[in-house]
Amino acid sequence: MHKDLIKKTWPLLGLVMLLWCGFASSTVWAGPAVSLKPRPLTSEAYGESYTVVGDFENGAYVLLQLLFSNAGLGDQKAACRLTLVPAQGKATNESARMDRDEWTYLNTENRIVAKHCQLHAKKEQTTFAVDLPEIRAEVHLHRTARVTQPPGHELKTNDGFYRAQVLVPWSDATLKLTPKTGATEEIKGRAYLDRTLSNVLLPDIADGWYRFRGFDKKAPFLAEIRFPPQKGPPLGWIWTSDGSMPVAIDGPISVNGTSQSVELKFTNGGKSFSIRSRKKIYEYEPVKAHGIMGRLAKPWIGDPKVTTFRAEVTGASAKKVRGILERAIINP
Repeated sequence: MHKDLIKKTWPLLGLVMLLWCGFASSTVWAGPAVSLKPRPLTSEAYGESYTVVGDFENGAYVLLQLLFSNAGLGDQKAACRLTLVPAQGKATNESARMDRDEWTYLNTENRIVAKHCQLHAKKEQTTFAVDLPEIRAEVHLHRTARVTQPPGHELKTNDGFYRAQVLVPWSDATLKLTPKTGATEEIKGRAYLDRTLSNVLLPDIADGWYRFRGFDKKAPFLAEIRFPPQKGPPLGWIWTSDGSMPVAIDGPISVNGTSQSVELKFTNGGKSFSIRSRKKIYEYEPVKAHGIMGRLAKPWIGDPKVTTFRAEVTGASAKKVRGILERAIINP
């Protein structure tokens, strides 16, 4: 029974990478081309993730994720995850686990092929597809994946490291949704893709994370703020449409929030910015949701609460940029 519980628990550890993890415009974006090949480590704490976040014209928010982990029994296991929050109706959160012999990397195609998902980077398009029992989702980002390493992208502890890369900061995108019974729906929108690699436990590197992805076509805006352990001062970066690379936030950062709302304020380059939630759209507490299996995962992930909001940023530009804000509190 214990062996069975561990095997069922390890997909929860993919939340570690989700929590870490973390448009046509005038922005110049020209990092090196990326190889999608996974880079497994021998540590039990090894985790690697590829995450797409998308916002679509019908009001749907979508998160697709491919995860790799050594946690539990066996190494280099994989999982695929889909979170779909429609403008109206119930949210969908599905995942599927795969053993090492159920996924491979095709070097000549720069494609990860797994039983329940695929990720493929081509010259002018990056495609992420997740095929689960109740639904199939494909996000086609109309831009190739390239490597950008934001400020603070590498964190080191006595036990290991965490690294993050932005692969597609913003892009026009097409979402294709095919339910188990029903026709395929195709929706236009905007999307983002990142990648993380780590061999440390989440509570060792953060008390909390805030990630804003503003998908405005003319003025995209990304922001990420991390609250270090032991109540250390918050650190972060922003990437705007008038900058070719993300830059570290050089001024003070503050946050105020409740269970239903949040506001972040900071200054950078002498300019003031505010990111304010407009509507709470999704909340996930894995330890609570999965009972005894969730409690088995606590050494890796803490006891996190992840809340997703529709939000907007105001600041250097008079224009408000709307987007998606994720708040991950590791031990509320």
